[in-house]
Amino acid sequence: MKYYPKIPKICIGTAQFGMDYGITNNTGKISNPEIKKILKFAVKNNIDLIDTAQSYGNSESLLGDLLPKNKFHIISKVKARNIKMWNLDEICYLNKCFFNSLDKLKVKKIEGLLLHNSKDLLLPGNQLLLDWLKDLQTQNLINRIGVSVYSPSDLNCLPLKSLQIIQIPLSIYDQRFMQNDYLSELSSQELSIFVRSSFLQGLLLQSFDYWPDFLSSSFKLHHEKFSKVVKENSYTLLQAALGFVLSLPNIESVIVGVSSFDEFYSIYDVWKKAELNDNFFYNLGLSSPWSKLEDIDPRFWPSK
Repeated sequence: MKYYPKIPKICIGTAQFGMDYGITNNTGKISNPEIKKILKFAVKNNIDLIDTAQSYGNSESLLGDLLPKNKFHIISKVKARNIKMWNLDEICYLNKCFFNSLDKLKVKKIEGLLLHNSKDLLLPGNQLLLDWLKDLQTQNLINRIGVSVYSPSDLNCLPLKSLQIIQIPLSIYDQRFMQNDYLSELSSQELSIFVRSSFLQGLLLQSFDYWPDFLSSSFKLHHEKFSKVVKENSYTLLQAALGFVLSLPNIESVIVGVSSFDEFYSIYDVWKKAELNDNFFYNLGLSSPWSKLEDIDPRFWPSK
């Protein structure tokens, strides 16, 4: 049986390091001084997981320049390929991109390499892809291989037994992976579950008054009602959003993206309280799922 920490570990998401990411991000990319403060604070407080990707702008290069040596376990993701089948030329291209990532990150190996598009594992010739990933493990260039998925339907036919990590979206509003016992099933297959999108790109942490117009009025009303319940229970939206995912079983880590050091510190402060007090979040008991995919799945949102 796989061991899980008392509560999931913090994993620093770096999309905002390399590009203007997030529907509520009004400040663009994080400045280098802010990134340095975040990383220094993380080291001091034993936070050692970093999530990045080849498609996150120049985030890998920034991390290579700014990360303290041998202090972090890095997980990166292969950029999705618009192809119809795998062949040796495509694998050679991925291999070149991987070693380019190592050069940018200025490391000799990384903790994990994930496929950004789960459909890549279903294309004809997918065994070539799996063999390449396994060969990187054999060469001790990566510890674990995995995939990032967007919905439970993405799990259909995936070779999960060949993988060690899976990234899933999960939040108070997006509870699709809590249905039909998906979390337990993934855990039973010895997969390390990394949760992302727990704040819905920051929407969960702010008033519906500031939400973009493309979100449905019914979703905004749902959030308004939920916010009132949170306030009546003397909690903040951050405590509610983070507390929900931290109380779930079988989760190894929660990926949190931030746009400033202050945001990161606020997340850590809530995290630490949960770690020190078993009942802090379990007593919260707030759950408010929303089923309209156009509201909770960023793939349906317009480009920023």
